[in-house]
Amino acid sequence: MRTVRNGDEDQKTAAAAALRALACHPDNKPEIVRLGGLAPLVTLALAGNDAQKEVAAAALGNLATDHDANKGAVVRAGGLVPLLEMMSRGTEAQKEAAACTLRSLAHARENKAAIASAGGVLALAKLARGGSAWQREHAMAALYALSSDLA
Repeated sequence: MRTVRNGDEDQKTAAAAALRALACHPDNKPEIVRLGGLAPLVTLALAGNDAQKEVAAAALGNLATDHDANKGAVVRAGGLVPLLEMMSRGTEAQKEAAACTLRSLAHARENKAAIASAGGVLALAKLARGGSAWQREHAMAALYALSSDLA
């Protein structure tokens, strides 16, 4: 986690990519959060370079996927702001990573109001209309999750 915060640009990118990969394993998800991994990833998603933002968004998504507690933790850590920013003004890869992460976050009942209040419905709708095929798929799935009681 220290390297994501304090490394040089290449080290931060590599450390975030390592967390992204580690977050794919179910046993690692709660440990990364417990060890303080969310805050540096959110900071990198907000203020990193283009590659760092994309990797941080994907890492946040991997932490939230199939882990209900982490879905809420990502939102409480401030993860919505950089994700919505990327969906509006990010690179194509950032938009896809952010939409995919929001797709996961939207499945938690506790996140639905926060996503809507932060402007997530409009951002997702814009991406669903004008994004790439993968961006549209993630955005539409997130909108469906927000509108349903399946969470």
